Amino acid sequence: MISGKKGVELSVNFIVGLVLAIVVFLGGLYLLKSLSTTSDNFLNQKFDSFNSQMEDIACSGNEYVCVGITEKSARQGQTAVYTLVILNAYDTTYTFNVTVEPRAGPGGPDNLLKLNFFPRAPDNNYSINPDESKKIPIALHSKAGAALGTYSFRVNVTDESRNLYGASQILYLVVT
Repeated sequence: MISGKKGVELSVNFIVGLVLAIVVFLGGLYLLKSLSTTSDNFLNQKFDSFNSQMEDIACSGNEYVCVGITEKSARQGQTAVYTLVILNAYDTTYTFNVTVEPRAGPGGPDNLLKLNFFPRAPDNNYSINPDESKKIPIALHSKAGAALGTYSFRVNVTDESRNLYGASQILYLVVT
């Protein structure tokens, strides 16, 4: 048994070493957490960029109305955003009207009321110059009580004469 000053000195040295080890360990954990968060953010940005590029490629043809990615998934209470592209093939500036209609979903028509979709009137008119295209976001939001499953929506684009412009688009939202 060590007595006196040497014993106290060894005890203090042990406590200082233990505190330093804990600080270094916690610093390492913080560094790992920071790297993980940064890499997750980086991957999410790259994935979003990839999705945007895929939508651009899918809608790069001569279709008047196009949705690049027609099926997305969202948890209850979350929103999925689709990109609708309208190409004005007329010789003048036209105003197009976009309507989103629920079609089908699990549990019958009552569950369709547990979904919100945008754009809605009067914010669903878009003026587009000749030979230009416009990207329009369509948001489908599932409320917290929505039944799990696949919901479908029809997107119609009409011109100023209320004639259907391009083909109707069907969007699918998978609520998980």
